Amino acid sequence: MSAVLKEVLMTETAAIDALPEVPPGLREDGVDALVYLLRYPEKIHVYNLSALHATSREAVDWQSLPETFRRMFEQHESRCVDAYMRVRLALAVLSSNSVQLCRGPAGVRLWQDECCFQYVTVTIWADVDGYRAYCLTKELMHLVIDSNIRSAGFGVDICSIHPWNPADWPPRAVSTFDDDDDDDDDDGE
Repeated sequence: MSAVLKEVLMTETAAIDALPEVPPGLREDGVDALVYLLRYPEKIHVYNLSALHATSREAVDWQSLPETFRRMFEQHESRCVDAYMRVRLALAVLSSNSVQLCRGPAGVRLWQDECCFQYVTVTIWADVDGYRAYCLTKELMHLVIDSNIRSAGFGVDICSIHPWNPADWPPRAVSTFDDDDDDDDDDGE
């Protein structure tokens, strides 16, 4: 009898721990809202806007982007709402740190790996130096992990609108590794 109960408990635990299946049509729900958010982030995020305009380094075909996103979400079996939330969290990180968002569309870079999986990297342009943008992106990643937002194939970076300047970054920490600490006694013991 205990073997049967053990098997039932193991099956119930596995069912509880498993992620719910997402029907294929629901993965792409919200694609148009995501594209609108990427194209006009200053209309959604009006808190702190910079006078500087974002200059996208990538040419984006906004007409074909929704279909590209739909294919990508199907391919990765991920949901569009998670990608949308990731972008909104990036904008929230800017707000909570009183950082100004640059006007204009976000950068959208599409690329494929060697297995032909489609990926997207979104760049949110901010009026900060390079090191501060790096710290904000790190904060965003921690927030995404803590929020358990899964959006495979969809990344968001916060980048500086200003040219890279090494003086913006703090000096590197000096290693205090001592060569004498590595000596091993080979006494044959």
